[in-house]
Amino acid sequence: MMSNLLCGKAMSLRFQGCPAPTVVRCRSREARPWWLAAFMVFVLAWPASALPVSLQVDPSASSLNISITVIDEMFGGTASQAVSLHGDVTAALSLTVDPLFGEIPSALQVLSADLSLDGIDYDIPVQFFGFLHATSPSLGANLASPATSGILPGANQNVFDLGGGAMTIDSGLLSFDPFGPITGFGDLSVDFAQQSSTFTMPPGSTVKVIEDRVAPQRTNLTLMVPISVTGTLRTSPIPITAQLSGLLVATGMKLVPEPGSFLLLAIGALLVQGLWLRMLHRNRR
Repeated sequence: MMSNLLCGKAMSLRFQGCPAPTVVRCRSREARPWWLAAFMVFVLAWPASALPVSLQVDPSASSLNISITVIDEMFGGTASQAVSLHGDVTAALSLTVDPLFGEIPSALQVLSADLSLDGIDYDIPVQFFGFLHATSPSLGANLASPATSGILPGANQNVFDLGGGAMTIDSGLLSFDPFGPITGFGDLSVDFAQQSSTFTMPPGSTVKVIEDRVAPQRTNLTLMVPISVTGTLRTSPIPITAQLSGLLVATGMKLVPEPGSFLLLAIGALLVQGLWLRMLHRNRR
């Protein structure tokens, strides 16, 4: 009973003939290696980290085909032309470290993609009405998507479904010069700065992210976005729609914190907390 009352406290017992006090210390049964549990939680939690990444479109690997339809396929006509892509992509990428597959991109969100499309210059036939000559020196587009989790993880890569994302043409002038009877419909040009056109990515629009660890804290990143979207450019006086199809390839670099940095930080935090608790315990005596 007395030992239980004295447990966890330091007492000085002076015996007759003993000039120096004898200090008896007893550790409480409630003491547990709490730091070990905290350390394990930290180790298990640190591999998931969200990192912003900046990428640059690779024009040599990217391609885009713009197909424009006037009226519809039955009564109108369709023409297409391949254009080049340029620009930058900003994305938020979450990284998970898997003991089997290594670094796996686990979540992706395309925050913005400022794209520049090369000029358009081709004729679109319109049955019985002549044709339209479509021209544009350049067009500006932006790509954004909601956050999505990976659906097909593999070694240093993952596949994401960016369905619901949107590609918007928001700058540039697309002129349609009519020839033949269609000239009576007036100006058919589209100023995207005044009237943007949004192309929504359907479900199943898979995007691949590939990571290549080239140094302990450096990872090369490749983003591959297949594009297949359809949208309306104008509805009157003549309906004009466009279909964008191709592949956007963007590359960049991501700095990945070393696991050792996290472990040193954890150990330092635990030591500081232990010293603080020890001082608090002494002040209470």
